[in-house]
Amino acid sequence: NISQESEEDKKEKIHQIQTLYAFDLFANKRFRESMKEFAKLETDPCDVIRLFPDLLPQEKDKSPSVAVGGAVLPKLEDRDLENGLLALIDYLTEVRFKIKKELQTVSADTAKPFGKMSTPLLSIIDTTMLKCYLQTNDSFVAPLLRLNYCHLEESERTLKKYQKYGELIILYQTKGQHKRALQLLQSQAEEPGSNLYGHDRTIQYLQHLGSEHKGLIFEFSGWVLEKYPEDGLKIFTEDIQEVENLPRAEVLDYLLKNHKQLVVPYLEHVIHVWNESKPIFHNILIQQYRDAVKELKQDMEIGDSSKEKEALLGNVRGKLLDFLKKSTKYNPETVLGDFPYQDLFEERAIILGKLEKHEKVLAIYIQILGDVNKAIQYCNEVYSSEDSRKEEIFVLLVKTLLTPPTSPPYSGVPLHPKCLEPDIETVLEILERDAKKVQPLAVLQILPDNISLLRLRTFLETALQHQLEQKRKTQVLRGLLYAEHLQIHEDRIQNESNTVVINDYSVCPSCKKKFGNQSAFIRYPNGDIVHYSCQQK
Repeated sequence: NISQESEEDKKEKIHQIQTLYAFDLFANKRFRESMKEFAKLETDPCDVIRLFPDLLPQEKDKSPSVAVGGAVLPKLEDRDLENGLLALIDYLTEVRFKIKKELQTVSADTAKPFGKMSTPLLSIIDTTMLKCYLQTNDSFVAPLLRLNYCHLEESERTLKKYQKYGELIILYQTKGQHKRALQLLQSQAEEPGSNLYGHDRTIQYLQHLGSEHKGLIFEFSGWVLEKYPEDGLKIFTEDIQEVENLPRAEVLDYLLKNHKQLVVPYLEHVIHVWNESKPIFHNILIQQYRDAVKELKQDMEIGDSSKEKEALLGNVRGKLLDFLKKSTKYNPETVLGDFPYQDLFEERAIILGKLEKHEKVLAIYIQILGDVNKAIQYCNEVYSSEDSRKEEIFVLLVKTLLTPPTSPPYSGVPLHPKCLEPDIETVLEILERDAKKVQPLAVLQILPDNISLLRLRTFLETALQHQLEQKRKTQVLRGLLYAEHLQIHEDRIQNESNTVVINDYSVCPSCKKKFGNQSAFIRYPNGDIVHYSCQQK
């Protein structure tokens, strides 16, 4: 007789009856009512999930054909199965919410009613919901996987069964199984019917891995770079924080060893877009340009002199010359040692200019290339710069033009015919045009004696006028500096004439204490006297 039982036994009996009722509702296909009862009774979700075929993992799934109390479970097919799964989804969503709330408010050890089993139970629930969604509405699969407790292996088997490879990638990503994800992306990239067909998904995945997974990035970028080099390079150059933070030296080393044709575009992006300033990157880009120019020249020497080759050579050499001029980050001494002595003289001249080896630069332009205009342009650039020898640059130019060499600057290199005789006419033109930039006394000492004063008249008048202007400017500046000196001297005398009186009653306005006999003090411009230590506070 239930009336004679204890309260605890009564509650247990009532709970059993209600559980039987819930199972009976399920047996009669009243799924939503049944699930509401299970939720009220806080029935073990695993027992509820077992009412459906093939939802629990095999080691946990012992689905009975007969429910508690002898109710025969219905055979779930078609519409009945869908209705049952939808009701189960609602039930599991409610249970999941309760467990998550408990985990947020208390520790997993004290969580009720599920206690220490909360996290494993969430894994079962999420894995079951995944299977339900795949059979009812697969549009909910991806959102579930992005933040989930799904059991990895069981979910993996299920997604593969339904060929949901895109969703499987999400599962791998959220579980940190990046290598599996990349292997799947690579295998599916060549499957025309797959929703992972192509290389774009692999590129996007690799771009967001970050430097902590650089090994995987190098391992799985290879096939993309091999087949789709232009797109594949975006793995290392896309405007994404994870990409920009990759170790650039290691990326460069990887490309140099495995994909050398991509080294130049990578370095161009790193230097020109990301403003990389480390000399090693600038040095290697120059080296790559130089090697490309050398290779193209060799191809043309053996007969492959098509217009395309000529255009490509002009483009690459233009980049090399421009970079040598504009970059201030490469090491000139290091770079110069790699350039040939019998070729690429313009490039050598630019590098020597960075080292302020002006005599050698002018020798290349005049004695080897025979290009006086470039020599003059170089002198103008040096004169307008902060070069330590800029004042003497035009004297060096005149000297080079007037002194025919007895041997070429570099062995095996022929001298240009123009430099074999003193070029007096060009020198006179330079003196007339750039008289203000030339040191008159130094130039007059190296000019030939047979040049008449009449030819030098314009130069001498302009140079003398310039010297007088400079003298007047110097005199004015000297007068201004002297006046400033007198004013400062007068101010010093005035300040030194001011006196202060400190007696036994004088008090520091900062600390309100009297000045001792040995106190160091400070006098402010307004006349206040404070302790030296007080003005530092």
